[in-house]
Amino acid sequence: KRITVFSNEKNKEPFIQKMFGENYYGQINFDLIANIFFSLVSYEEHLYGKKDELGRFDDNENILFKEKDSTRVTHLTELLNDFIVLSVQKNKKYIVRKNYWPKNEDYALLISHTINRLKKWSFKNLILDILKDLNYLISLKFGAFWSLFKDLFLFILEDIEPYWCFESFINLDKKFGLKATYFFADNPNIKDNEIDYDLEDKDVVKIIEILQKNGNEISLLIDSSDTKNPQLINKHLTKLTKIVNKQIKGYRVINNKIDLGKLLISHTNSNASYCSNWSYNTSNGFKNGITFLFKPFVEDKKTTPKMWFIPISFSDTKLWFDKTNYISYEEAKEIVTKLHKSLIKNNGVLSFEISSSNFIDIPYA
Repeated sequence: KRITVFSNEKNKEPFIQKMFGENYYGQINFDLIANIFFSLVSYEEHLYGKKDELGRFDDNENILFKEKDSTRVTHLTELLNDFIVLSVQKNKKYIVRKNYWPKNEDYALLISHTINRLKKWSFKNLILDILKDLNYLISLKFGAFWSLFKDLFLFILEDIEPYWCFESFINLDKKFGLKATYFFADNPNIKDNEIDYDLEDKDVVKIIEILQKNGNEISLLIDSSDTKNPQLINKHLTKLTKIVNKQIKGYRVINNKIDLGKLLISHTNSNASYCSNWSYNTSNGFKNGITFLFKPFVEDKKTTPKMWFIPISFSDTKLWFDKTNYISYEEAKEIVTKLHKSLIKNNGVLSFEISSSNFIDIPYA
């Protein structure tokens, strides 16, 4: 697979491998370490580029955005590894290498659930969704029509809340033998209608206890406004820790509404050990070709990053064209297939984010 490399000179052969008798010769004609560093630190974001109201770098300004299904960083490290292995083999020597995973698996799968909303309808939303369902019918989108119609019918007659989909999540976990990470919030965002519950809800506390008992990890979901106050995040972490009686290791900012560079500088005193937000803002893929957990570069020399960044390669929040239209199942499947094919060649983490609202609102199943 072709990948982009940066160099001061144009090389017809980025790397050379030759044998002279029994002697192996390998040469890399570009700065491999600098190319890896370029991705890990998002170097171009420090130099130029348009930024949105949240201070995030525009995806379309990213040089590597067109290669979003490429595992570029792992590809480059594996290139160096191949040189070493071939050199050792040709000279009839041995080398010991530690595997990426305990049983030398081809890659790791990470499933996480963003529990953003648990109440699909207020009176206003109910009227809007009835109109939306009629639009689905007129547009001949029968799958979407019947899915929403069924949810509306069950809610009106039996008060069954569709966003409370934990039973479906638990059944899927059991079916495929998964231990997922569930991100729960403690600060409702009424203004943007992004989070509609807190940890005072007894039903929420009960389901957290059930999920933890099943072996799932519980982490914190926060609103972008909370990121300005590390002490407030620590307060939420402490509250959730008391419920699960276990140290909460990390958090996720809802809908990726955060400038990760500023987050690192302001959160040196946070108790969290990871942040699960490393992804493109508008599209699925491997941001900067990174497929493994990593500790990011911080421009502020006085800051030592403690948190790890966990890449998200596929998020259902990026399946929407607008508030009412989303990509087809076939298109979503093609995205996942490309990511999987790319990853299985060079290893890494294939990470899925599935939210409680989109699990219902995008009726692929």
